[in-house]
Amino acid sequence: QQGEMVDYLDIMQIESATAPDQTHIRGRVTPDEVYLEFMRTWWEGDPAEEDSKVNNAYWIKRFEIGEGGFSLITEQNIPVEDFELFDVGGI
Repeated sequence: QQGEMVDYLDIMQIESATAPDQTHIRGRVTPDEVYLEFMRTWWEGDPAEEDSKVNNAYWIKRFEIGEGGFSLITEQNIPVEDFELFDVGGI
């Protein structure tokens, strides 16, 4: 579609909001980069049992957009407080 170019676009994908194992992905697309945040949650044991344990992993991927397409420039695990897009208090 022709028209005015937006400054950025936010994206969000949630594999499952209710299952014990979940993956949440949020991202931002700008004319220069694609920035993605991943949060993975999984249970050790039965979630209904008291001795079960919740695990979380957080990581980002950052792609540069150039004439040749996308180039991965950053992929790393990061502390959740360094996420830019997730509302950490709401997760």
